Amino acid sequence: MERRILHLQVTTFPVSVQRVHDPSLRGRPVAILSRRSARAVITAVSQEAHGDGVRAGMCLSEARALCRRLILIPPDANLQKCARAALTRLTAAYTPLVEPVVAGGIFADLTGTSRLLGASRDTAAHIQREVFSRLNLPCSIGLSSNKLVSGVACRITPARELADVRPGDEASFLSPLPASLLPAVRQSRRRHLLTDLNLRRILDIAALPLSRLLLAFQRHGYTLFRQSRGQDDSPVRPSTRQPLIRVEETLAQESLDDDILRATLFLLVERGGRFLRRGGCRAATAHVHVRGGDGRYAARGVRLEPGTAGDRDLFLRLCPALAALTARRVRIRWMELVLTDLRAQEQQLALFHHAPGTRDRALSRALDCIRQRYGEDVVRRRGPAPGPGAA
Repeated sequence: MERRILHLQVTTFPVSVQRVHDPSLRGRPVAILSRRSARAVITAVSQEAHGDGVRAGMCLSEARALCRRLILIPPDANLQKCARAALTRLTAAYTPLVEPVVAGGIFADLTGTSRLLGASRDTAAHIQREVFSRLNLPCSIGLSSNKLVSGVACRITPARELADVRPGDEASFLSPLPASLLPAVRQSRRRHLLTDLNLRRILDIAALPLSRLLLAFQRHGYTLFRQSRGQDDSPVRPSTRQPLIRVEETLAQESLDDDILRATLFLLVERGGRFLRRGGCRAATAHVHVRGGDGRYAARGVRLEPGTAGDRDLFLRLCPALAALTARRVRIRWMELVLTDLRAQEQQLALFHHAPGTRDRALSRALDCIRQRYGEDVVRRRGPAPGPGAA
C-alpha cells in the first residue's frame, strides 16, 4: 500500500486567525507584535504589509517607518489555540493520524483511506475547501509519499492551491528547488557551507556520492544524502498534550555584550524557575530562542536530566547554549526560554544540608516568597558567571 502524506499550512496563521475574529482587518496591512513596547518585535505580517517591506523580526520603529498605515495587534494565545484545535478536529474527521506542527500546520496520513474516501488528491482538495468554508482560513496543501516532500511542496505552493507529487516523482520534484528548502540545510552553518561548495540546488547535492557528503558534513551528510533524493521514513505522530513554560524578553537595545545577554538569560531563568517551583515541577529539557537584529531566528536545546528547578543550576547549563547562539556575532534583539518535559518535583529531603543544589533551591524559594509578597523588582540576584563546569 503506497503512503500518502498530506501537509496543510494556513497562510500567515496568526494574521488569518485575527481576521476571522475581526473581518475589518481583511485587505489591510496587519502585523502581530510580540508585546506592547517601544522595542517590540514583529512576529507575523500579512501579505499587504509584506508588500510594503515589513518582515517578521523587525522592531516596531522599523516597521512603522516602512508602512505608516500598519495595523498592530498583540497575539491572542487563546484565539490561536481554539483555531488550532478546530483545524485538528476537522482533519481528524478524515484520518486518525493527525500531527499538528508549527502554528497553523498539520500533517495527516491518508494512506489506506482511498476505499472509503476516494482518491487522496480529492480528499486533500475537500479538506482544503472545508477549512476555508467552515473556518474561513486560507491554506496551501502539499501531498506526497512522505512528510519531507509534502512539507516542501506546501512551502512553495501559494495559498488555496494544492501540490500533488506522485509516488516515484519525489527526486525529480525536488531537483530544481533551492537547497535551503531541505530541513537539514536550514541551520546557518550548513547553509553557508553549501554556498561555499556551490551547492545551491537540491540536484547539486543529489549528484554527490555519500562518501563526499560525509567528508564535508560529517554525520549530517547521510541526512542530506537521503533528503536530496526525497527519502523520508518518519511516521505521522498524533500529538500528546505536554505542558510547557514559556518566558520572553525584548532587550531595551540590540546588544552583543556577553554580560547583558547573560543577565537577560538569568532574568528569564528566574521567571521560568518561579513557575516551576510554584507548580512543584522540574524541567528536563530547556530551549533558548533568540532573534537577531537582522531578523534571523535561532534556537538551541539542552537536556537537563534528571531535571532541575534551581535558578543557578538551570542558568549554568544554558550558558553554553547561549554562547553557541551568539557565534554569528550579530546583535541580539529578543530572547525566549522554553521549559518542557516537566516532571513532578521529588519531595524527599536531602540527607546532608550541603548536598549539591540544596542551598540554591532554598535561596530560590526564599526569593520567590519575597517577590510574591513585595513585587518582582524588590530584590535582584546577581547572575553567576559560568565556571569551568558550564562548558
